[in-house]
Amino acid sequence: MSAVDSESRLSDKDESQLSAPPPLSDLDSSDSDSDSEPASSSKQEQEPEPEPVEWLATSRSRRTTAGNRMKSMLANEEPDSDLELLFAESDNDQGFSDAGDDASDVQMDSSSDDEDDNNAAADELEGERELERQARERRAAQRKRKAQDGIPAKFRKKVRITTATASDTSTPAPAPAPRPKKKSERASWLPSPADLPTRASSRKTTRMSKEQLHQQMIEREERRLRQLELMQKKAARMEALKKPPMTQEDRLREAAIVEKRNSKSLNRWEVAEKQREEERRAKLAALSQRTLQGPVLTFWTGLGEARRVVIEEEKPKRRRQPASRARKTSNSRPPSTPNCIITNLPARYRDPKTGLPYHNVAAYRELQRLQRGELSWSRILNAW
Repeated sequence: MSAVDSESRLSDKDESQLSAPPPLSDLDSSDSDSDSEPASSSKQEQEPEPEPVEWLATSRSRRTTAGNRMKSMLANEEPDSDLELLFAESDNDQGFSDAGDDASDVQMDSSSDDEDDNNAAADELEGERELERQARERRAAQRKRKAQDGIPAKFRKKVRITTATASDTSTPAPAPAPRPKKKSERASWLPSPADLPTRASSRKTTRMSKEQLHQQMIEREERRLRQLELMQKKAARMEALKKPPMTQEDRLREAAIVEKRNSKSLNRWEVAEKQREEERRAKLAALSQRTLQGPVLTFWTGLGEARRVVIEEEKPKRRRQPASRARKTSNSRPPSTPNCIITNLPARYRDPKTGLPYHNVAAYRELQRLQRGELSWSRILNAW
């Protein structure tokens, strides 16, 4: 109900604002007093109107320098040549040409005053067009001058002025001469008969130098032909050495050969691995079975009484022997023969570069391959 009452009150308010009653006279004041009671009650129910707000943009005075920057920017703005060309008026515009020439005799009844006005308007239009054309030419010249000033002097095009005489205008220009072929386009490097050297001087040295130059050109041409012939022979030889495409039988035969080679290398590797394992076991056994001779100091770690034990060994007594029975110990023991690092056999030679021992020629070749880096160590197989 409250929403309906508010809507009815708003409608009454709008009607009262739209149709305001005229001012009442003294005679009708008594009648209006009775009618003003419900109106005053309705006004009391309405909310007070808000006071108007004065905005800063509308209340302040206008600045003296307002719009100066925009005016200077518009004045300094360069005209757009594309827009000028787009909206330029053409003197010979067919779409807007005067169609008065094709008019019928019905239009012949115009007065002389209209003709004078039309002539004056046409003259004014022609004058305006001429002024616009001159302004466009002036602006184009200024833009061109600015562009030329921006280009460095060494890159500017030089203007050439050619004075055309009466004879030039009367006689037609001759056809341009055909372009001479470049040296790369010629079939031969030798000059043609037209390009042969001609004797321009009667001096003997000049004549001899020209003949010598011509002889050098002939020799160079002969060398070039020989080089081409050699290149062709080499290309034919390489073509003859090309192997034909392998068939399935050839591939199977090559696979069998590779398989045999791989099996042999695998057997050699297994034998070398067995020998290496035996050597490793022998070294471990020697380490585990070794005995110490002479005085020994043993250190024990742990809780206990700290005490110092000194073991003294008596020197063995040596009996004097006659010189005839004494053994000779001055001669050193002969050095042991090193083993080959490839075959693990007694080495006969040493590499002069690295000093490594090797047994035979095959071991030396494998050693050279190792030095060149052709073999790599496999961590999985523990072998080269």
